[in-house]
Amino acid sequence: MRICIKPVKFGDCCIIYYNDQGLLVDCGSDNSSGKLNSDKFAYSKIEDEISNHQITDILITHYHKDHINGILNIPDCYQVEHSYLPYSIVDKQVPFAKGIARLLAVAPDQSWGLRLSKTILLFFEKIERISNQIVFLKRGKSINFDDNSFRVLWPEVMDSIAFNYFRRDVPEDKINRQITLLDEEYSENSLHNSFIEITDNSDLIGSAQEFASLFSNAIRKWDPEADLSGEEMEKSQMSQVIEMANVLEKGRKEFRASISERQLETVAKFSSLQYHELIKTLNAISTIIDYESKFLLLGDATPSV
Repeated sequence: MRICIKPVKFGDCCIIYYNDQGLLVDCGSDNSSGKLNSDKFAYSKIEDEISNHQITDILITHYHKDHINGILNIPDCYQVEHSYLPYSIVDKQVPFAKGIARLLAVAPDQSWGLRLSKTILLFFEKIERISNQIVFLKRGKSINFDDNSFRVLWPEVMDSIAFNYFRRDVPEDKINRQITLLDEEYSENSLHNSFIEITDNSDLIGSAQEFASLFSNAIRKWDPEADLSGEEMEKSQMSQVIEMANVLEKGRKEFRASISERQLETVAKFSSLQYHELIKTLNAISTIIDYESKFLLLGDATPSV
């Protein structure tokens, strides 16, 4: 077995080789590296391996730009056997779908939240195209890599109460668990209520809700235990999610053009808060794997995890 760590500066990327298999673990960077955009810079680090068909599988620890944006440049004609993704379902919903919907609906053009949301959508669209099989990783499962096996230590299947706890940036021994849970529940409710208040636009709110539902179903369909109806399955393609995102983009521009400078400032503050809450949500489902206690991949798991 050989592990090749790629120099992507502000990001993560490595390839684990064994015999004829090559497992790409993350590929992203926030570094622009001269004239290259960060996604092109990250992809340049694996371009030779893609050209030589050395990457047979992909594993993504979590959906941050500095871990996934290089994936966007993999040619659509390239095929990997498996794409391993962190288990992303809490109480039959994808916990980051609503946050992304809100950001797509109102966030400023150059904001981190809007950029991350669009990157995540493009990532899922790409993964759906290039993967023969998409596999959710959750605690207790393993990845069989030739005659080796990697243990999956996180994420575990959680209800919303446990999930809100593990989103915390403070470890368990530093906080009162019950107070934390109540605080997190209020935070999510607050974001929803604030979004309704600052938009005050039934069409935009409806589009955001429809997007969140479509996006959630498009991801849930990869769970063997998903109980989607026939109609939900029919609508659960990422191409339809992208179409709905384009509707939101048009609504976002019209909304922002119609409000005052003071309202724009309020929306910017809301978008910043929603972005940071989205980051915590994605961190809480970071994939953690190890191999015979010889190496450990942590993603960006929260201290609570």
